[in-house]
Amino acid sequence: MPEILTYNSPSEIEKKRTKQFIFKSFFDYFNSKDKFTKLYLIAFALIIIATPFIVGQYLNYLQLAAENQPVVVKITKDGFVPATIKIDKGTKVTWINQDISLHKIASDPNPAQPNLLGFVSKNLARGDSFSFIFMDSGTFTYRDQLNLSKYKGVVIVK
Repeated sequence: MPEILTYNSPSEIEKKRTKQFIFKSFFDYFNSKDKFTKLYLIAFALIIIATPFIVGQYLNYLQLAAENQPVVVKITKDGFVPATIKIDKGTKVTWINQDISLHKIASDPNPAQPNLLGFVSKNLARGDSFSFIFMDSGTFTYRDQLNLSKYKGVVIVK
């Protein structure tokens, strides 16, 4: 018997193509033999999972930075302003000389208290500043080594 050949019209071929899924499911991509596709999917999943953690850490950092704003102590002709400050661990304190006289900030008693190594400024002329970051809790006294009787202060670190 002679063989009958059929011809599919282009419209019938298009109908068959539209029945196929255009988009593969996640699992179809994951079952793919293409190693790069798997690596991309794993990297994408890790980014999605890690993003909330990274954003949370960044927001915590911003909050701590806002809480530990630098503290400024002015050195005036009348003494330290303020003379007593209360701060958190890790806070940077900056002394700024607004007096016409020279001043030298140091821990009291001096030589430095064991927890305040490096807490000695150079001679500060008008407009000069000295900064120190307090990393340990406690009550620390300081003074002006060039004007012992008038210039004394206290830093309380929580």
